[in-house]
Amino acid sequence: MTHSFLKLLSDKGLLLRNYSQNIDGLEHLAGIPEEELVECHGHFRSSSCIECGAQADPDRVKNTIVKKGSVPKCENCGGNVKPDIVFFGESLVRHGCYNGQYELCCAVSSVF
Repeated sequence: MTHSFLKLLSDKGLLLRNYSQNIDGLEHLAGIPEEELVECHGHFRSSSCIECGAQADPDRVKNTIVKKGSVPKCENCGGNVKPDIVFFGESLVRHGCYNGQYELCCAVSSVF
């Protein structure tokens, strides 16, 4: 329901930016435009090599992890591949969430 409300705010031109810590991509699925959405901890829609940064097919990565129970390998360098999400202890700066700019934020919580 919260995601639909944020989409409504966007449609009415009232949403400057939606910062999300969720990795489920529900804001994206609700249709909030990319330019209004900052997914601080990433999402599962893309994957990349942790060694060389090469993009990997997210469906192949998911299949390797879920169905085969193994670690996906980079087709470019052989390094480990992971979904483009921030794990505990990883830097948000490295993942492009924090760019040194601040905005006035109104927090909306979907926790009941």
